[in-house]
Amino acid sequence: MRTKPKNKKGFLIVCEGVSGSGKTEIVGQIFDFLVKKNYPCFLFEWNSNHLVRKLILKLNKNRLLNSTIYSIIQWTGFIFDYLFKIIPRLRSNIIVIADRYIYTGLTRDATNGSPNWFGWLIHHTVRKPDFLVFQDTDLELCYERIKIRGKKLFHPNQVILNNKLLKNKDLYYLRKIRREYLKLFSNPTVMGYIKFVFAKEHNSDTLLKIETLLKQKLNENYLPSSLTEKVV
Repeated sequence: MRTKPKNKKGFLIVCEGVSGSGKTEIVGQIFDFLVKKNYPCFLFEWNSNHLVRKLILKLNKNRLLNSTIYSIIQWTGFIFDYLFKIIPRLRSNIIVIADRYIYTGLTRDATNGSPNWFGWLIHHTVRKPDFLVFQDTDLELCYERIKIRGKKLFHPNQVILNNKLLKNKDLYYLRKIRREYLKLFSNPTVMGYIKFVFAKEHNSDTLLKIETLLKQKLNENYLPSSLTEKVV
């Protein structure tokens, strides 16, 4: 029988979604809301380390990047960020707002056909979110947003990239990613006691739901209201 985990220092909010879903906008809204309430916040972006990105691009340019290597590099970058960025802030009783977290790595591994044991080992080891938002937006809209940005959707799935029968490879990839997200978030073993919001595009009360759940959590005295330092 599982027991509810004890409250820990800090507060971890995770926002997930496929590329173009509007996830980053939700992250900004949550951050602004908490800062206005005088809570200390830190924004974390999945694998934002420029050295990791540079290595991936270089390997891809030289045709040395495959799904397994991509997965290992991504998870290695996350472990570094987790140990030196996320955990120190949580232990200092700071709210960490993560623009992507372990669920991004798990869904990408499943979609790209990478060995998944490394990601699941990390999943069982790291701190789970106190609050998780999955921004589920119409995939056609996500695809249009990606095109407008002018930035190519990057992934190492060679099966998709080399498939000459697929008319829209990017949209196909987005559908596979969403499917893996839904499988992951419907798994009670994965979700446990995590407070979860399934947000929809153009849902006017999405932020209200987020605010309500945040107030409930913040009133559980994880974070004393006397903390007013703003960490950006």
